[in-house]
Amino acid sequence: MAPLSKGERPSLARLAALGLIAGAPAILGAFIGALAYNPEVTALLIGIGIGALVQVIVQLVPAIRDRAGRALYPASVAGILAGVAVLYVTGLVVSV
Repeated sequence: MAPLSKGERPSLARLAALGLIAGAPAILGAFIGALAYNPEVTALLIGIGIGALVQVIVQLVPAIRDRAGRALYPASVAGILAGVAVLYVTGLVVSV
């Protein structure tokens, strides 16, 4: 979020607008995906989603490097493992 703030704190309305911009495609994609009974369309939509995830990873990896240029230093690994744990627990809670 630091590039967005430019030294000043963003307003709550700006953060809400950015959240809507970021979340609207996910909601639309979930709606379209729920209506897709065709295996080819489902495969296409999953491929688009995976491509979006790969793009996010490619954009974030340079930001998590330490001063020595390592991407997988202890703090990064801990954050990744914490995220995986949260996703796993969330999956267990939702499936119950």
